[in-house]
Amino acid sequence: MIENIEMIASAITALITLITIIAVLIAKYAKSERARKFADTMLFVRDQVTMYTERAEMFQDMSGPERKQWVVDKIHKILEQYNVDVSDASIEFLIEQAIQYSKRVNQRDKDK
Repeated sequence: MIENIEMIASAITALITLITIIAVLIAKYAKSERARKFADTMLFVRDQVTMYTERAEMFQDMSGPERKQWVVDKIHKILEQYNVDVSDASIEFLIEQAIQYSKRVNQRDKDK
């Protein structure tokens, strides 16, 4: 069971890395301004989600779902400021990826 979870976490981490690499390559080499803007937007959102997810981990008085909602609210405010349209599903996906990555990184030796 734990081995399956570790494999899934590894796959998710690899997927995040792949998405990041693709977005960077699109941003760098795309001839289409629209493709470049999309890639830049996704990288920006990913960075913001990671930052706010890390901050939310410090809130010991909030439950997991409350922390996640806090991150979602912060991301929506930032997206409104920059007039960026990103689907809720994409935001939720990036938050879940950041949480899984954080859990994997912070896993203690005795938990392995």
